Amino acid sequence: MNDRPKHERFLQLFLPIQAGLHGYLRTLIPNRTDAEDVLQEVAAVIWEKFDDFQPGTRFDHWAYHIAHLQALCYLTERRRSKLVFGEEVFALLADQAASLSESAREIMDALELCMERLSEADREMLRLRFERGGTNRSVALALGRSEGAVSRALSQLYDDLLECIEQRAVSEAQGGQR
Repeated sequence: MNDRPKHERFLQLFLPIQAGLHGYLRTLIPNRTDAEDVLQEVAAVIWEKFDDFQPGTRFDHWAYHIAHLQALCYLTERRRSKLVFGEEVFALLADQAASLSESAREIMDALELCMERLSEADREMLRLRFERGGTNRSVALALGRSEGAVSRALSQLYDDLLECIEQRAVSEAQGGQR
């Protein structure tokens, strides 16, 4: 049986939330290596149970639930350790991490919409700056502009994006869409 379409759909849904899942697990599991190991377990469980995922529902919520359960399993297995959190502390941390993850997703959604409002040239400048190894100097060279001009332009873009994100947050807090 060919699992290629399933695999592609899995990657399409999983990759955008992978960093958020890692951050969520890091708030629950103090050791970075252990959190990375649990993330790998989470990915494996999500893949194993991917056929159980109901299209049309929130994949991220489903995946975070699995991550939560895997973190609980991890902590239960290591309960003998003095550094493992109790269940009440774990629940509190999990709630805080979920709240932060939702806030981060909202900010990323707002950033995406604000980026769409920029000109193609401005988006290209940001892409060049944030690609691996990008610097103001490399952007200036690529665009044939002075480094100072690029620095000023990027600073203005950052300010504009921040203002746009803040306006969206205020608008959404007031119940409207912007």
